[in-house]
Amino acid sequence: MTQISKNIIKRSQRFFAVTFLFFTFSIQAQTLDSLIIKAAPQFSGQVAIIKYDSLIYSFSKGWMNYPLQIPINKNMLLEIGELSSFFTREAIYDLIKNNKISADSSVANYIPDFPYKAITIEHLLNQRSGLPSNYLKLYHRYIYDDENIKLKDKAKNITNTDIVNILIKFKPALEFNPGEKSVQCNTNDIVLAYLIELMYFKPYETTINEMTAAKYPNSKIVANSDLQYTPMSLRASGHRKTDLAQMSVEESLQDFGFKYSDGTMGHHHIYANAESLAKYLDGITKAPVTYTGHEPGYNSLISYNKARTIVILSNTNDEKDAELILKAILSQP
Repeated sequence: MTQISKNIIKRSQRFFAVTFLFFTFSIQAQTLDSLIIKAAPQFSGQVAIIKYDSLIYSFSKGWMNYPLQIPINKNMLLEIGELSSFFTREAIYDLIKNNKISADSSVANYIPDFPYKAITIEHLLNQRSGLPSNYLKLYHRYIYDDENIKLKDKAKNITNTDIVNILIKFKPALEFNPGEKSVQCNTNDIVLAYLIELMYFKPYETTINEMTAAKYPNSKIVANSDLQYTPMSLRASGHRKTDLAQMSVEESLQDFGFKYSDGTMGHHHIYANAESLAKYLDGITKAPVTYTGHEPGYNSLISYNKARTIVILSNTNDEKDAELILKAILSQP
């Protein structure tokens, strides 16, 4: 057999392999469409699946803005809640890699007057610091001199600097000794985001947006706080389901009637579409594990299982939709 004949055979084999995969994924996509609609009929949002480094499934359904009857599509950006912490940690790991900070060093070495000398960078990264887990309670307790002011009447916006200053000034008690156990704590991410601003000499949002643009130029991932909000034309509104037929826009504390906004960063206020998030975070772990994120009017989920990365982003308050959709996807081979 000549080399030319061998090359023709190889090209033919690749063609039939690609053709087979195309039709297989097309059939599977149709099946998944039906399963998702059946599992969560009121779902509004996006789904993306990466397998062996390739996008094999993308799905969108529902509304970018329900009151205005604007439909959603796969390019819309949704708030990902606590999944934002993946990017916070990536920026910190870059600092460690470049010898700007040391993981086993005390946070007090980098944040002046930080009162908890035993807490290291690694404690923050691994959720083992013992810092008060509810930063909003710290805000309510310490940010006003008059604690008799009703919550609804409080009007001062909250930022990372506010929370770090509370830790420094009032030294609230730790919930456990650093390193003793691991407890999910958004305060850890707030302190990490504050540290990122100190070390990079720029706002957290700028660092994250430059990092994602450099590592994945075509990604649709944007860090953007509520306090320094830059309009995003593709931003999908968050919603609260009021009944089976209606949804109202609800995506911030002000939609709940509060007079202040939560502008803290590190654990939320990153927007993405499902495809970009799945591609960016694909392969971050080999172990089967699921992470979730929550924000007023939004829910997010990323699941690693059997060489698959599954991302489900919802722009409603119903977190059960993502769980039902994941269960339906995992029921398929």
